[in-house]
Amino acid sequence: LDSRKEAAALAREEIDGARKKLEEARKELDAGDAQTEEGRKQIEKGWKDLIEGAGKIDGAREQMRQARIELADAEAELEAGEQELEDKVAEAEEEIADGEQELADGERKYRENWDTYTEKKAEAEDKIADARQEVADMDPAQWFITNRSNLSGYHNVEVDAATIESLAIVFAMIFLAVAVLICLTTVNRMVEEDRGLIGTYQALGFTDNEIRRKYMAFTLAACAAGSLLGDLGGYIAFPEIIFVIFRTMYQFPSYQLGPVNLPGILGPALFLLVITGAVWLTCRAALQEVPAQLMRPRAPQAGSRVFLEYITPLWTGLSFLNKVTARNIFRYKKRLFMTVIGITGCTSLLVCGFAIKDSVGALMPRQYEYIVHYDWMAVTEADDHDGLCGILDQMPEIRSYLELDVESVTVRGPDGSTEIIQLYVVPDSSSLEDYVLLKDISSGAPLQPGPDGIIVTRNASVILSFEAGDTISLQDLHFRQHDFKVSAITENYLGNAVYMTRDLYERTFGKFEANAVLAIYREGTDPDETARILEQNDIIRTSVSTSDLKSQFEAAFTLINVVVYLLIVMAAALAFVVLFTLASTNISERERELATIKVLGFYDREVHLYVNKETLILTGFGILLGMPTGALYAHALTPILRMPSLYFAVSIRPFSFVLSAALALLFALLVNRMTDRTLNGIDPAEALKSIE
Repeated sequence: LDSRKEAAALAREEIDGARKKLEEARKELDAGDAQTEEGRKQIEKGWKDLIEGAGKIDGAREQMRQARIELADAEAELEAGEQELEDKVAEAEEEIADGEQELADGERKYRENWDTYTEKKAEAEDKIADARQEVADMDPAQWFITNRSNLSGYHNVEVDAATIESLAIVFAMIFLAVAVLICLTTVNRMVEEDRGLIGTYQALGFTDNEIRRKYMAFTLAACAAGSLLGDLGGYIAFPEIIFVIFRTMYQFPSYQLGPVNLPGILGPALFLLVITGAVWLTCRAALQEVPAQLMRPRAPQAGSRVFLEYITPLWTGLSFLNKVTARNIFRYKKRLFMTVIGITGCTSLLVCGFAIKDSVGALMPRQYEYIVHYDWMAVTEADDHDGLCGILDQMPEIRSYLELDVESVTVRGPDGSTEIIQLYVVPDSSSLEDYVLLKDISSGAPLQPGPDGIIVTRNASVILSFEAGDTISLQDLHFRQHDFKVSAITENYLGNAVYMTRDLYERTFGKFEANAVLAIYREGTDPDETARILEQNDIIRTSVSTSDLKSQFEAAFTLINVVVYLLIVMAAALAFVVLFTLASTNISERERELATIKVLGFYDREVHLYVNKETLILTGFGILLGMPTGALYAHALTPILRMPSLYFAVSIRPFSFVLSAALALLFALLVNRMTDRTLNGIDPAEALKSIE
């Protein structure tokens, strides 16, 4: 409006200027008239000057004509300026009217909005007060910290190392117990065989400490050498073998030797303490006798009635040699105990090793043939999900697929422990039965996610210590946390999962957006080729084929199988050592007895049977005790081998029991064949006169 007023003022100034020019033109016209009048006077004064002044008169007339033209132009400009002024004034007045109307409308809207503002202000202040109260009532903020242990690679290495460590601890304890048992037998035999030499030392004037020091030094040297070799094998050889398998599974640098830790010191120290203690006690018992008694062989143990003799029908049915064998078995109770315990320990180790192998081998068919029925799973962004479904609809290799939402959630158990688990949100109208079989761990009844609770896999319930009916907490990637009731626990062996309906998800976490599919191939479809074709689509964020999972499982458990094979070989070797040591001890202690039966007319084959029958019977007792003991060991390993993503269900094939018993019996037969040569080498004359 102000600009319009300024334009009108400028127009008025232009009109005033034009009027001034008009006045000047009129003055010039008056001046011309005066000149004309003066000319006329000159004509009147002198006609004769008329011709001379004609040119001047014409010039004056021309000037008058030009002045009149200029006057007409000035009047036209004045009229145009007045018309422009009137137009601009009218336009300015119209704009002023419009501005005044806009101002009036603005004032009216202002008054209306002010009323609305005053009404809403009170409501907003109430909401702000409520929000501030909610903030004040909120729990303290929580920090969620993730480190490299949350990465699957580090986590898998840690789990594999923990598994090997658990196996090493359990098996090492059994190996140590059996080894100590055998060494005790060996050192006792050493002292007993030197009874005559010990008596000679006493007769020559050696003190008890000097005699004892000889055997203690020998024992210390043997234990130190054996412990050194054991530490070299335990810290260099075996780890190198295991590390080779590790490097096929993970990207590792070369194996680095580390310092000997507590087990490498504690094991040999305990072994040394037990063995030297046994030698000291054995020497102490021997040194309490006089030299004359020590220089003579110890009298054979007296025979006694065995419990079989009280079973008259059975005892009378036995042959003479079988009766002798029965009495000899129970006459040497120490050897009976050592042999049965040793073979029991070795057989139990064999059974336990085969049980671990069978259990690991049974995991894959249990998971991917009994529980998981889908062939391929893919995850996309929610916006790309419809595109993936369109691709699957056009592929003839796909028989069917299920749309669902797959997320990673942090599950917190009642005891506060947490685990990251996969969440599967299933649409309410869909069924998982054709894709994943959910069965209750107690009743075996089929399960489907319900509206009031979630279904969790068995291993997750074991790791987080909860049962069906308990309440656990789930937190998604947006740190939204809600409590859920566990309606059921389902069988599962590899991996952990939580199953939930779409309705329950939307009532807790919010809007459901499908981002994954489970697909089943048609019969005759190449799973690897089909998966390769599907994975070429850029909209797929991640995918996994069941056939690939099987291959990865076999590769992942190669390490455990190698460790188990090592343990089986070591257990078999230990069984051989146990039998050979005890058989050699038995023959050396009974050399005069065996020489006597040779003199009485026993053939070599009968002498072999006389001795070996006892070994085989004791081995049989050890095998019978070792098989159930090994099964108990295997079931005891379940909590020890507990892994976050694996439920270790113990499975022992009957063939494993047969194979364990066959190996123990095979080593017993091999030992018998080796000791037969020793029996053949006994000279009755030398053996019977050695006492003199």
